[in-house]
Amino acid sequence: MLYADFVKESYGRDCIETPDGFITYLVSKDVCHIDTLFVSRGTRGTGKARALYNDLLAALPEEVTLLTCEIDTRSRVCSESLVTILSCGFKILDIQSPYIRIYKRIRGE
Repeated sequence: MLYADFVKESYGRDCIETPDGFITYLVSKDVCHIDTLFVSRGTRGTGKARALYNDLLAALPEEVTLLTCEIDTRSRVCSESLVTILSCGFKILDIQSPYIRIYKRIRGE
């Protein structure tokens, strides 16, 4: 898809894109950092974000054991973002203003 191609070419990030949204991410060794998870306003609350997250999990190499991401507290959808990502089992690692850093171990300990 066009946006996924743009993200890969411009930023070196991978992207899973659907008609309703996208998730951009970068895998480095055993860590996957989620840059952006976005679904269109009209589809929020319908499981589309969770579906993109599940698509990401299915696409990750076996060696990835940790997911990370940051939520910008200056964002107009900060609360929605935090609720969504915490509902996927992420935990708050720390808060370094203006970011909330979160993580989830997906394999191993």
